Amino acid sequence: AIESATSIRPRLFRPPYGRFSKISCAACDELDMERIYWSAWGADWDPVDGETIAKTVLGDLKDGSIVLLHDSPSYASRKSARPTAEAIASIVATARAGGLSGVTVSRLLSEPDQ
Repeated sequence: AIESATSIRPRLFRPPYGRFSKISCAACDELDMERIYWSAWGADWDPVDGETIAKTVLGDLKDGSIVLLHDSPSYASRKSARPTAEAIASIVATARAGGLSGVTVSRLLSEPDQ
């Protein structure tokens, strides 16, 4: 459906909730899609403040980390994604101060951007 709508064939797939099944693994193999997980997350599906989200991410952040944050509250127990948005500036500033920079997952894996 993504390729049909955009003329771009996705090459990477992160499963919802980080859960793969035998069927979804087989589908990725059949479609030649690389399975992607994350290595730093903000636990931002809970109703926590931006400072807590930033501290959670930064506790696991290192070179090559893939950060998972959510831009919608529609599947979680929180009322708004505002705390996640508020956490981003702190995460980026601390990462930059540590010599890290943000890139797409494709670039991180040395794939063409998708």
